[in-house]
Amino acid sequence: MSRPAGTAIPTYRLLPEERRRPGVFFSEFFRPLGLEECLGGTLAAANGRFAMVGLHRAPDRKAFHDEDIAKLERLMPHLSRALQLRRSFLTLDRRDTALAEACDRLAAGFIGLDDGGRTLFANAAARRLSARSDGIALDRDGRVYAVDRAANQRLAELARDVVSGGPGGVVRVPRPQGRAPYVIMVAPLNLEPGVDGGRRRSRGTLFVIHDPLSLSPPVPQLVAEMFGLPLGSATMLAALAAGVELKDYAERAGISMNTV
Repeated sequence: MSRPAGTAIPTYRLLPEERRRPGVFFSEFFRPLGLEECLGGTLAAANGRFAMVGLHRAPDRKAFHDEDIAKLERLMPHLSRALQLRRSFLTLDRRDTALAEACDRLAAGFIGLDDGGRTLFANAAARRLSARSDGIALDRDGRVYAVDRAANQRLAELARDVVSGGPGGVVRVPRPQGRAPYVIMVAPLNLEPGVDGGRRRSRGTLFVIHDPLSLSPPVPQLVAEMFGLPLGSATMLAALAAGVELKDYAERAGISMNTV
């Protein structure tokens, strides 16, 4: 680890005394494994973390020589780069998993399309809402469409607007049996710029589906804790937020309008 990254050395050159008088490591661990010598070095070291590569030989193989060292040192920059890429991919994979889990916990449905109209993701809420078949659905390519023809035409217009550089917009999607309509926002989804940072960022499309029937009423205890209110006041505020009229609340709670 004390040697510069990218340089290789055999153990007998690094620890010459071990050839004359092998210590505990060589006598009780290394040689009982059937190993005699190691040629290795540090690939990378940063922030207290390091990565090494080692080639081991058994006693029946020739000792490592200068040509072996040179070959490994020519290879080590490529191994180091491969390791960096692997760590980058692992970091992206962890971030992708975390974002997907967070997105799946949202009450609103989220559907993202790439710049070619292909589905990048659809969160759990979007899949759940489409499975109801009460006004919206997902086609076989994973794109959202409205059963109502006029609403579906409007969705398509907003999607085209986003692709052409526009801001998108909002459309109400009717539902059967007089239920409150879905509200779908169509907006740009800026994608990663890739290797060339100066290139114009590719633009995808984001659909955000709101179902007013899925909104949970506020919990009085939570309102009280958030705003430092007495529980009675918080209970009334939660009822008002849920759409209850003041007079109706007074009658239901058995208090006067002056108290309300």
